[in-house]
Amino acid sequence: MVINTNFGISSDEKSTKIKPALGNPNWVGKLEFHYYEEGSPQVRIIPFYENPRIQESQQPRLATYGPIGRAVSNFAYLGSQSRRFKVKFNITLPHLYVEDLGNVNTTRGLTQAQKRKHILDPASPWTAARMRDLAPALFFMPFSKGISGAVGASESTPPTGGKSAKYDSFYENPEIMDDMSRKFYNWSKIYSPLLRINSEGASQRRKIIDKITSMIASVRSSVVNNAIDPIYGPPIVRLSYGILYDNVPCVCQSYSIEFDPDAGFDNKTLLPRVLTLGVELSETRTFNSQGSAEAVRAFGRGPMGQDFMAGRDGLQGWEFIVSDEHEFDGMTMDPGGTF
Repeated sequence: MVINTNFGISSDEKSTKIKPALGNPNWVGKLEFHYYEEGSPQVRIIPFYENPRIQESQQPRLATYGPIGRAVSNFAYLGSQSRRFKVKFNITLPHLYVEDLGNVNTTRGLTQAQKRKHILDPASPWTAARMRDLAPALFFMPFSKGISGAVGASESTPPTGGKSAKYDSFYENPEIMDDMSRKFYNWSKIYSPLLRINSEGASQRRKIIDKITSMIASVRSSVVNNAIDPIYGPPIVRLSYGILYDNVPCVCQSYSIEFDPDAGFDNKTLLPRVLTLGVELSETRTFNSQGSAEAVRAFGRGPMGQDFMAGRDGLQGWEFIVSDEHEFDGMTMDPGGTF
């Protein structure tokens, strides 16, 4: 019997671990990149797979007057700079390997005993898939061809996938390794289907690597315009992280990409296993503040098309908070999410 985070008592061993829905693009922890052309914008999403580090700051623009003979200054408010956000978050390759990408939104994880059962139980889907990958090498190839011939039989077909597939194919080039390293590599393929370039595990690995590479490309695109039609500038980056940052429209001032070499790399593509992505964002709002307040009163916080989006992104001041009939209702000046 355990007490879970819902303050209930359960005997289900799957209830012993509760995890957030981070990594789901439909959840409220993400960066959205809106690329504007004619019509509706194209949207690319980078979900936060791990908790990000967000630093917020803002400064007013003040005119200062120092009266002669007075030990005080007078100030006139001239406006404020945009809010600035320094956002850093990790993308960990092994983390994405173990995630069930089809069910990232699940709130219950497996215990160590359950994971061991899935791996060792002959009836489990994981074991069945592993044996299916091994079958051509172990049973259908003549033994006289040896390990090298067995593991290489199904690899004459080019692997499927995106950009990472060409690196997997190039890694199979006999000139890449010395003879002993090649023999050890071929032997390892029997015990690790992930090394077999046409196995299900290798295909899933390439899918995850291509996904991470696409995320990095989205971050890099945040500071460039459309090269064919230069009138279309960089994308609007919308920051969402729960109730504190509710779909905030921003422009990207700069980005950074770092990695920890001690964490290792993917052997074939040299993709770092732990990447730290950082963006410095400045909030951008329209001047349609009246329209925004009316839109919120009329339609709430849900999506109502591009006209509503333009109104919802209108600039808000402190009047939006103090005009609320309840003092502590959690009202913020952010535009609001899409749910």
